Amino acid sequence: MLEDAVAACEKYGLKFDAVNDNLQEEVAKWGNNPRKIAATEYWDDRAVEFKPSEKAYKEFRKQAALRKTEVIRESMKLFRETIQLEEIALRTIEDDIREMQQ
Repeated sequence: MLEDAVAACEKYGLKFDAVNDNLQEEVAKWGNNPRKIAATEYWDDRAVEFKPSEKAYKEFRKQAALRKTEVIRESMKLFRETIQLEEIALRTIEDDIREMQQ
């Protein structure tokens, strides 16, 4: 999986000097290859904040509102269908009660 991720990064022009290892110059400098990996930058996917442009944010909000509207419409449709089915069931029960009383 790591190899796939590195390959995907390279596809987009993001190249690494080393992956999960120290650079040979660091190993030579310290005389060993410690478990602690030295780097000039450490990136944590949860520490990097993405801030979209105002235009992108407005488009996201617009699309979210449209999806919300569609969900509400579908919910209302299902609600109306449920009421219709309940009315049919109620009439059937009332008819059954009338038949039993005769």
